[in-house]
Amino acid sequence: MNEAASDQLLQEIGGKTKEVASLFEMNIGGTANYEAILKKANEALVELTLESQMQANKLQEQNQVLQKKATTDGLTGLTNRATFDEVLQQHFALAKQARSFITLLMVDVDKFKSINDRFGHQIGDKVLVALGKLLKSAAREKDLPARYGGEELVLILPDTPRSIGSAIAETIRLAVAKQPINCGTQAIPVTISIGVATYEPNCR
Repeated sequence: MNEAASDQLLQEIGGKTKEVASLFEMNIGGTANYEAILKKANEALVELTLESQMQANKLQEQNQVLQKKATTDGLTGLTNRATFDEVLQQHFALAKQARSFITLLMVDVDKFKSINDRFGHQIGDKVLVALGKLLKSAAREKDLPARYGGEELVLILPDTPRSIGSAIAETIRLAVAKQPINCGTQAIPVTISIGVATYEPNCR
């Protein structure tokens, strides 16, 4: 490249650099140092990349919070009814395909209306919260405790035959009966009834 062509190329680069510099809020004079310009541009790009990453992380965290709210019962902290229905269908389909057991426990608080009438609905809510914590602590890693509705809670037990499901149900029932639920200054005696249903692949 001869001298004239080199000068023309540098002129074009200088003009384009000034145009691009405005995007990065940089003021470039006629005697610009192109290495300094490039350094500032790179710094600006790094800053923009970091901001974009931070925004992406924030959106991901917000999505996780929204996802949890959408699948969780607001009172007990257990899985909500809609998610329970969906997960139960998935587990049941897998059990049929693998010809394995699946057991469902349906927990109902005995005379829950009388608890609300006698102590008030706030105490009734605290009873449900305490039962939700107990059910969650009794659940294995593969199990799913959920609130079915009102005073009814459920527990999905995948790969679990009826005998083991019944034993788990009895353990939970006795634990509730033996320990009154503390609600502030009051200890509320509570009992529950548990129904056990099992899909048995070898039964017709």
